[in-house]
Amino acid sequence: IDVQDVWPESFSSVIPFLKKIPHNFLPFSSRANQAYRYADGLVAVSQTYLDRAKEVNPNVPGEVVYIGADFPKLNTAVAKDFGDNKTRFFYLGTLSFSYDVETVCKGVQKLLDKGENVELHIMGGGPDLEKLKQYENASIKFYGYIPYAEMMSIAKGCDVSLNAIHSYAMQSITNKLSDYMALQKPILNSQVNDEVAEVLQLLPHANYRSGDVESFVQAAQKILLHKNDPVQSEEIIRRFKRDVSYQRIVNLIERLGHE
Repeated sequence: IDVQDVWPESFSSVIPFLKKIPHNFLPFSSRANQAYRYADGLVAVSQTYLDRAKEVNPNVPGEVVYIGADFPKLNTAVAKDFGDNKTRFFYLGTLSFSYDVETVCKGVQKLLDKGENVELHIMGGGPDLEKLKQYENASIKFYGYIPYAEMMSIAKGCDVSLNAIHSYAMQSITNKLSDYMALQKPILNSQVNDEVAEVLQLLPHANYRSGDVESFVQAAQKILLHKNDPVQSEEIIRRFKRDVSYQRIVNLIERLGHE
């Protein structure tokens, strides 16, 4: 079984108070537990998710393999040349319940009001897109859904990535974070998760509180001072490059086949 998400725990992105309830008391937990018990081997996209499955099936072999990024496709994307020296923040992905992009928009507007030479580029869509478009202006740009290669070109031309996730959300290592790690850009982060905090040590980052505009502004100003700090490129490749990290899934399947 490959654990890409945990449910019913993930329902907390829509109903935040569920995060306070032990997961085994939530509806459908017994069905999730039954699925985990059937496994002869477990793969999960984060240690957090693997630990959840192993609660009910502790003795089977398991591997943590992050979703991974398409490094070859990323490498072929040419960084967009914006033609000036503005600092550009960017966000990739869904605009919905778990993601706190509104605080980012308000925070960037506050930076603009302070006279900072910045821009915000938001690529992706979702149910919150129309509400967020109230913040659109010459320096806060919405692209909607665009092809991956175009998205990577814009991202490579920007400076700082935004991992804008509500503190109550259950996400762990997401597709978005995998792409950010592959881009090896500094990250502004509001996600509250121990595993994410450990991964972020591989490159420059600054944390802020989701929903707190002033906290975002302070973190943004901090990251601008540290955006050229060292990046642990080799370790990022080992964890996030698909043809490297996914080999562990192949090895697990072959090992199970021989037992």
